[in-house]
Amino acid sequence: MKYIAKMMLAALASVALAVPAYAWDFKASGSLSSTFNQTTTKASADADAISSMDVGSEGGAITLSSSNSDGDKSSSFSYSVNYADAGLDQTLSVSGKAKVGKWTATGNVDYNIGWQADETIQGGEDAEEISVTDGTMTISLGDGSFLSSASTVTGGVAGGNVAMADDDAAIGAYVGAPQRLSIGYKISDTMTGTFAYQTDSDAKIFDEVAEADGLTSYQTSAFGINVNADVGANVGFTFASGSTAPKSSAQTGGTSASTMGLGVKLAMGDMTPFFSYGTISVSTSESKAAYSETGMGLGLTMGLGGGDSFVFSYTTDAQKTEVDGTETGNASATGLELGYNTKVGPVSLGAGYGSKSVAADTGTWGDDGTARADGYNVTDIEVKMAFSF
Repeated sequence: MKYIAKMMLAALASVALAVPAYAWDFKASGSLSSTFNQTTTKASADADAISSMDVGSEGGAITLSSSNSDGDKSSSFSYSVNYADAGLDQTLSVSGKAKVGKWTATGNVDYNIGWQADETIQGGEDAEEISVTDGTMTISLGDGSFLSSASTVTGGVAGGNVAMADDDAAIGAYVGAPQRLSIGYKISDTMTGTFAYQTDSDAKIFDEVAEADGLTSYQTSAFGINVNADVGANVGFTFASGSTAPKSSAQTGGTSASTMGLGVKLAMGDMTPFFSYGTISVSTSESKAAYSETGMGLGLTMGLGGGDSFVFSYTTDAQKTEVDGTETGNASATGLELGYNTKVGPVSLGAGYGSKSVAADTGTWGDDGTARADGYNVTDIEVKMAFSF
């Protein structure tokens, strides 16, 4: 596999040399960020506060890309290398667009080749989607965004915002990118609507909610709607519902889930207030387990002139679990974040303060796969420099 990777890089170099002859634009890009960070953490109400201070740096993806346009057709290619989760990720991506009459089609194919730190290969991933639009209706089929989460929460460089269930889910509808059919429609110049339908085997509901009733072979189905409107304020609303069901009579049970997200953003000169609300409710028919979560975020961003900006956000989230009607967990968290962003020549510079705290009557709370006990508290002061090249 290493030999194949080397040959792939050699082929890319050959393509780069041949680019002028075939009128393909070629470029290479990368990014780098460096941080100064000071945190103070209490693991629980009875734990001592632990402070730490450090400087760190992190490289972003290195990307080789090329594109070509020929009349009503265009295409692009990229090869990206990034280091994440203690392994090397390589992604090959090709996308294209073509127009015939009033219809324009787009398609993309992504393949992932990953190497772990012990030089074993990670599971490959690929994503494909075809979309066709006439400017009013858009039909998409394949692996893509289910619906917008409708979240409007904005933060700075410090880790102060709380999220829903895991750190990839901003406060709003709890949806991801499953295999689905999506139909969008431009209702007017200020309003659009989207309907999505997911059907797949042994898959997470909305690509986010795992089957939780012990089924080993099951059918997943879900549907949802999203509406975005400009009514003086930008308003987005999403609702989705889905479930799993056994494929054979040898198994019983299933998981049901519903989620909702509402986001509002209002432009008032240089100031833009925002508000987000999200819920997720999950239940199982056999084990009688139930999970519910409600999140809310509000704040504002403000332009200060010269490219400078300020952001304030307040977020809160509550999580509750039950088994057969008996409460097993009831916890909540709040977050506060203040941030200032500016530019020093071509370099982005951000400074911020963030804090999170947890209160738990029973059980724990978590937004990144880590259980946080009652009394958990963390404050974060961070300065971040970033440069893309």
